[in-house]
Amino acid sequence: MSQVKVAATADIHSPRNLELFKSTAHVLRGVDLLIMAGDLIYKGRFEEIDRVVEVVRSYFTGPVYACFGNEEFDEVKDRLVERTRGAIRWLDDEAEVVEVKGVKVGLVGTRGCLDEPTSWQLRNVPGIAELYRRRAEVVEGLLKGLNCDYTLLFSHYAISRETLRGEDPRIWPQMGSAAMERVVREASPTVAIHGHAHRGSVLRAWVGSTLVLNVSLPAAKSIVTFTLPPERPSLKGQATLTAFL
Repeated sequence: MSQVKVAATADIHSPRNLELFKSTAHVLRGVDLLIMAGDLIYKGRFEEIDRVVEVVRSYFTGPVYACFGNEEFDEVKDRLVERTRGAIRWLDDEAEVVEVKGVKVGLVGTRGCLDEPTSWQLRNVPGIAELYRRRAEVVEGLLKGLNCDYTLLFSHYAISRETLRGEDPRIWPQMGSAAMERVVREASPTVAIHGHAHRGSVLRAWVGSTLVLNVSLPAAKSIVTFTLPPERPSLKGQATLTAFL
């Protein structure tokens, strides 16, 4: 089985971090798959996605998958999908299997969950706590339903408390979800990717057999790359981190 090299990033917030994204985009030349874990644009400015795609396509023509972040507002989701048709495949609490170099990689993309909805969410999104509860259940079902060589979960909101270190612990419940961490332990995806933690100081951690990566661009200062290795008895279902370039 061939090795698959994956690149991942989040929180470009174009135009705010677009220049940083441009400065590291050369690493995309050597990868097979790109995952973008939300907040690619700044506060609903859907037209900014054109600039993000332009940078990506300057270096990479392979498959690109993304999930929505909290700044891809619900009211602009359809516009983002239309503007990026053929360039980005958005997964919104959805799963898909992509074959790369003969390797089947199962993908589950989601905005993610919070232990405590923000005050804005509580005011403006009816039933948000129940939505997060159901979403965790849906994501677990999607992961367990995949039939592939490796599974990748990507969420905008944080997946593990370990990769929230560096952020103020008082706001961790409004940045990520213990329920999603339990999903990772139960479903054991090969790698779980998230953004949102701009100040994160721990960029990788292990949750059971799953490698969890905070790929937030402001935290990592670069696009993150890692390798899914050929299946071996001693490393079955694991991924090897190759670089935070």
